[in-house]
Amino acid sequence: MMDELFLLPRPRQIEFSGENGRFSLTPNKLIALDGGTLFTARRLQTAVRQHAGLDWEIVAGTAVPHNQIGVVLSLTPHATLHEQGYQLTVTETAVYIVASSPSGLFYGVGTLIQLIAQGQTTLPQCRITDWPDIPNRGVMLDISRNKVPTMDTLYALVDKFASW
Repeated sequence: MMDELFLLPRPRQIEFSGENGRFSLTPNKLIALDGGTLFTARRLQTAVRQHAGLDWEIVAGTAVPHNQIGVVLSLTPHATLHEQGYQLTVTETAVYIVASSPSGLFYGVGTLIQLIAQGQTTLPQCRITDWPDIPNRGVMLDISRNKVPTMDTLYALVDKFASW
């Protein structure tokens, strides 16, 4: 089962449930924002639309019927996770991402987007726990050799690097 998940960077821990159930990406689901950032929720909403062709709405809080929830984004400052870490849990009914900081939530959503972008319309039940090795990351783009990228290319690179 591990072979069906290709993620960059490789998460520190992936635990698959002993059950064979999967979460299906279906229409009319909601992204429930429970203390997370709207920016991160919109990033997920755009990815679901782009890769799965589904329009999931964003709602504040989790006071909606459980059968309508697709993803719950929870920001829990006192979570026992590393500062930029997250825990992504896929069940048969929903995906839950819990983080102790907005950056952790951002990275958790990045992992979920990678799963969805691989063309998977169903996700295996699992729990992924991860955090960065270093607190600050950077990229140097050498444009001194006549290869000046367009602004669209730069924006695409920022999006790609941010998801890693």
